[in-house]
Amino acid sequence: MPSKTFIALILLITVSVVAVVRIPRMAGPMRKSAFENAAIATLRFIAEAQESHQRFALRDENQDGTGEFGFLAQLTRHRPRNSSRSPAGQVQAASTQEPTFLPTAFKKCDPNGCVTRTGYIFRVHLPGQAKASLIPGLTAGSPSPPDPIESASQWSAYAWPDTDSIAERCFFLNQAGLLTEIPSGYAGLNQAPSFDAALSRESPGHMGSAPVTAGRLGLSNDGLAWKLSADEGRPGGGG
Repeated sequence: MPSKTFIALILLITVSVVAVVRIPRMAGPMRKSAFENAAIATLRFIAEAQESHQRFALRDENQDGTGEFGFLAQLTRHRPRNSSRSPAGQVQAASTQEPTFLPTAFKKCDPNGCVTRTGYIFRVHLPGQAKASLIPGLTAGSPSPPDPIESASQWSAYAWPDTDSIAERCFFLNQAGLLTEIPSGYAGLNQAPSFDAALSRESPGHMGSAPVTAGRLGLSNDGLAWKLSADEGRPGGGG
C-alpha cells in the first residue's frame, strides 16, 4: 500500500492545485502561496519516486544489482505489482509497500528535460562521468548518459517559476532531502538554473558539492542567497 508520506503529498498537491484554480486572480498573495506550495509538494513527490525507483531497481544500466535514480520521465514507469526487486537485484515476493511513481504528465518533458506544471518548471539532474575529479550534472536531453555508479547515490531537482506565473521563489532538493530556496532569481525556460546553481562554490561544476543553506550572497555557484526553506520540517517536509 502507498506510504503515509506519499498519501500526504498527494493531498497537499491536490489542495494546492484546487486553490490555484479556484482562488480569484485578485487574491494575488494567496495564489502565489498556492503555486509555491504545489511546487514544494511536487519536489517531495519526486523525492519519493526517486527512492522507489532506486530501491526497486527500475533502472540498473550496469547490471550490478543496485538501482539507479532516474529522470522525470523515467519516474513514471510502472512494473508488475506481483513482484519487486531487492537492493541486491533479486526478485522477491510482493511487499505491502508499492513503488511510488510520478503522474504520466511528467513523461512530457521538453528537449532539456523540463516539465511545466501549476506555474512551475521542474527538472532533474543526474551525475555524469567524472572529469578531472568533478562530477557534472546531466539533464534528460544530455548527449551522454548518466554514470551508473554515481547515479545510484546522487540526484537533484530544481523548481522555478514559469514566465506566466506570479510565483517567485525557486527551490532545490537532492538525495540528502534538505529543501533550499531563494526568494527569486530564475523564471522561464530561458532563465533556468544550472545543475550546480544552489551548490557550494568551493567546487564549481561538481554535483557532489553540498547545497548552500546559509542564506548569504556569494556562497553558491550562482552567487545568490540560497537558504534552508521556511517549509523545511512542516508536514510533508523533510524535517
